[in-house]
Amino acid sequence: MRTITEQDLSAFYNLLLEPGTRDWERQQLLKAKEQLAAGQASTTVFAELEHSLRPLAVRNNLTPAVTDFYQSIMSDGEQSQQYDYARHQAALTDSRYDHAIFAGGCFWCMVEPFALRPGVISVLSGYTGGRVDSPTYDQVTSQATGHVEAVEIVFDPNKMSYAELLKLYWQIIDPTDDGGQINDRGDSYRPIIFVHRQITSLIRT
Repeated sequence: MRTITEQDLSAFYNLLLEPGTRDWERQQLLKAKEQLAAGQASTTVFAELEHSLRPLAVRNNLTPAVTDFYQSIMSDGEQSQQYDYARHQAALTDSRYDHAIFAGGCFWCMVEPFALRPGVISVLSGYTGGRVDSPTYDQVTSQATGHVEAVEIVFDPNKMSYAELLKLYWQIIDPTDDGGQINDRGDSYRPIIFVHRQITSLIRT
């Protein structure tokens, strides 16, 4: 990571005021703000912030303003590895693996808990279960398409069982709340388990 400038700090604080910044992103920014206020070095704080944003950045799942900020704080020669969609699709067709699709609030918050588990090959976030082909983010959040935000998890059943994935899923979501999850409210944040033989694909974001 390169040296942090006053311009970087200004862009950082502007993100906290940006209406389009998502709740999960704002939580990471507020944590960094508290660390700066406590006197921690900006380079250390921003390195930790970059690390927390990276799983979504490599999947192009950060909001536009946060994406711009993330890319700006990377060093000139440093490139963030992009999510390998071809690898995910190849894993889906690999007979050794199985997959599951879970919805439960903001998909950004659901990627990391599954992606870090042994036996999980790939986790893709996107939209599914709706009536519109290839919907945009704005269409889905308007609640007009019927889609929910979800994650598609490809896993090795010899190392991670479907029951174990479900056990983790129940820890992440509240199945009694059909109006969304925590601060994410609306139909697109409903908790749903999709049976993969009935869902052909997940529309990636």
